[in-house]
Amino acid sequence: MQHYIILGNRTEQGLRELKDTPKRVEDAHRLLERLGGRMQYYYTMGEYDFVAIVDLPTEEKMLQFLTEVNSAGYVRTTTLKAWSDKETAQLLAKMP
Repeated sequence: MQHYIILGNRTEQGLRELKDTPKRVEDAHRLLERLGGRMQYYYTMGEYDFVAIVDLPTEEKMLQFLTEVNSAGYVRTTTLKAWSDKETAQLLAKMP
């Protein structure tokens, strides 16, 4: 599984329809399940309105997820590729 951190903000449209946010988050969970992934979602205060930690099998699946979510017009996202501490330790152990 590949890991991603999504930092997101609501658009003007997302703010106008704020009450529907929980339904859209559930829709995102269902989409990820169909794509073979999962998500932890957190509402946040500060520079970003939410942070999501997403696991998906391929970058192509992530692109499909992000395209669908962002094209709906309710949020804009910044995505970071992430590696767990175990994955990083394994990679570093291979270094000369």
